[in-house]
This record gives sequence, C-alpha cells and structure tokens, in this order.
Amino acid sequence: MKQFAVLGLGRFGLKVARTLAEKGCDILAIDTEKDKIDAVRDFVSHAIQITSNTEEVYKAIGVDKVDVAIVGIGAANVEASILVTALLRKVGVREIIARAVSELHGEILRLVGATKVVYPEDEMGYRVAAGLVMPRLIDHIELKEGYGLAQVKCPAEFINKMLKGLNLRTKFNVNLLAVKKSDGTVDIPEPDYRFGEGDLLIMIGRDEDLEKLAEEE
Repeated sequence: MKQFAVLGLGRFGLKVARTLAEKGCDILAIDTEKDKIDAVRDFVSHAIQITSNTEEVYKAIGVDKVDVAIVGIGAANVEASILVTALLRKVGVREIIARAVSELHGEILRLVGATKVVYPEDEMGYRVAAGLVMPRLIDHIELKEGYGLAQVKCPAEFINKMLKGLNLRTKFNVNLLAVKKSDGTVDIPEPDYRFGEGDLLIMIGRDEDLEKLAEEE
C-alpha cells in the first residue's frame, strides 16, 4: 500500500487527508498548528506537529519514506509552500502534488519539484485524494452532499459489451449520461451501444457507488 504525507491541514489538506483515510490509506499528516493536528489525529495513521520545515525534520519524522506527498499550504503562506515542495524533492519524495493559488505560483512549484499542481478548494481536495486511490476516476463534480457527476475510465469488463446487458442502474446504482470515445467524440448511448477501449463514461450517482465503479478492473 502506498504511503501518503499531507503537509498543511487547511480546508484543502483536511479534505485530502479525510478522503484518503476513508479509503484505508496510510497517512502522515503534518502541520505547524496544534489545533489542526488535533482535528485529524483520530482518523490518520500519524499526526505530527512541527515547528519548522527543514530537511532534518522531514527525515526524522519519515517524510522521506512516503510514496506521495500533498502540499496543502494555502494562500496565506505562498513562500512556505514553495519551500516545502523544494524540501520534499530534496529528501527524495518522487510524487509531489502541490496546491497553487495562481498560474505563477504553479509554475514556481513545478520548477522546484512538484510533479503535479492543482488549483483547488474543498471539492478539489476530494478529487485529488480520490484520484490517488482510484486511478479510473478521472474527474468528479459534487452536485450535493454525497452525490456527484463523475468521469470514469471504462472498466475492462465492459469492453465489447452492450449497455443494455450491463444493468448499470441495478448492479452499480448509477446512471450513464454520455460516453466520450477515444477519438474525442461524445455519444449519448442507446441500449445497444457497445463499449470500446478508451471510452470515458460520464455518470451520475452517489459518491460511494461512483467510487465502486471506478475501482472495477
């Protein structure tokens, strides 16, 4: 199982940590503020308050051992987010996802070591975390609490099968709205639509049902 570090537990970082925890992931949560550490202590694997961001501190608490680090430091401390990203690269973290507040900020984060930059708030926190543990889930838009619109890679078991034979509503409790094919065209599928390699399924339903579908092989 991959190990994750979430550095900065504001609105975005908290959402990432909570979503990863709900998926059973091993999470190291880090912040300089005690109240934010206390807020995640009950659901993450390790919650550590630090007083400074240095290479020595990161190695001492095991940040250099994680597979993925998410930098959730917000707009109030852009300089710190750049420093943290650079330090993560320096200690050897291979995958670094960093939150940016502007295009320029994002470009700087990439220059110092971010492998992916996002421009989020609460909903993007969900999408980042879900994408890490459910690679078939390409995108997600929250419609209301617990329900969403999602774009999902076509599961292998669907390929060359007709829509009418899959019973998506009965089996997965989701509705298929459209299919984006590998050539970029979008189709509103009829019951006899046959799924193909590279199809992206645009679906609506409860988050938990969409996630189950995204986990299908």
